[in-house]
Amino acid sequence: MAELVQYANGIPSIRLKIEKPQIRIGRNAQRNDICVTDSYASKEHAVLEVKPSTDRPGEVDFFLRDLGSTNHTYVNREKITLCLLQNDDIIHIGQSMFRFIRAEHETFPGLKNEEDTLEFENTSRDRLFFSRRLSNLR
Repeated sequence: MAELVQYANGIPSIRLKIEKPQIRIGRNAQRNDICVTDSYASKEHAVLEVKPSTDRPGEVDFFLRDLGSTNHTYVNREKITLCLLQNDDIIHIGQSMFRFIRAEHETFPGLKNEEDTLEFENTSRDRLFFSRRLSNLR
């Protein structure tokens, strides 16, 4: 399963599994799945999206999209608006750093494509919401 690993002072600190087809990242705890307590991050900074791969049937791709943030989103030190993430990409949101980790043949159960719309099938009655407050350790 793909995940984001937050780094603090160059050391991996928090592992966040990508369990939803869309993960919002930003400073606002109520509107984001991953809340980054960093004054350089926008309230709604970026979104990580899981989409079916167009060239590998049954597999998925991961995209990171900047949501018009003030201080931008960077992948491997390059400013992005939309980026196809690769294994071991380094993501900077404000002063927070994450490493994106994925398997070579990544799949995502419950993801289906119906005319370019994505839905997440949840067989249980529990909703798959999570919020994690992250902070920079200096």
